[in-house]
Amino acid sequence: MDMRRRVAVLIAAVALVGTGGTLSSARPADLPEVIQRGTLRVLVMPDTRRPEFFSLAPGSPPGFDQEVLHGFAGLHHLTLKPVPVTSWDALIPALVEGKGDLIGGRFTATDSRRKLVDFTTEVFPTRLVVFTRKPHPPVHTLEQLRKEKVGTIKGTNMVEAVAAAEVPAANVDDGIPPGGFDEALRAGRITAAVWGVESAIASQRQDPELQLGTFVGP
Repeated sequence: MDMRRRVAVLIAAVALVGTGGTLSSARPADLPEVIQRGTLRVLVMPDTRRPEFFSLAPGSPPGFDQEVLHGFAGLHHLTLKPVPVTSWDALIPALVEGKGDLIGGRFTATDSRRKLVDFTTEVFPTRLVVFTRKPHPPVHTLEQLRKEKVGTIKGTNMVEAVAAAEVPAANVDDGIPPGGFDEALRAGRITAAVWGVESAIASQRQDPELQLGTFVGP
């Protein structure tokens, strides 16, 4: 079975639901197998501190991506089964190994990832932004960013963006845990972080001392 084709078709179908489109009447050879199984397995990296896109907590809102996937699963009378992994860089290997049918939960398409798996058109546009915490000044240019101690999370698209911005490796801390930027900035472990603008804004609502700076990457 061609895993790249399998991923492309299943996620493309989800994207059509999320953008209000209609599903094609054509069916790939492996989608009936998923329907016959009755379960759609979704690989996800849980972020308990920022669960707006995919939450596994009982009784909490499911999150944007999970709502989209529930819509697709319901359309095909499937049970949605989240399959959590322990790190962002474990998602694609788990998919290739057949541990899930697709990846959900704020998984950004990058050039390096496109070489390994297929992506649908985006269902939620995002950009990466630099943010700092007062009294440290905001970062308005990439030249400034290269002089900061920059926090990021291993295995994410943020690592690629920081490298593309030519931040010296000695200035990068990729050991920040998911949802841990606020604490790392407050403790002085890092002086700046690169994160999705939607998450940075949500964190800023909780901590007004956070300040947004320049965008990084496309």
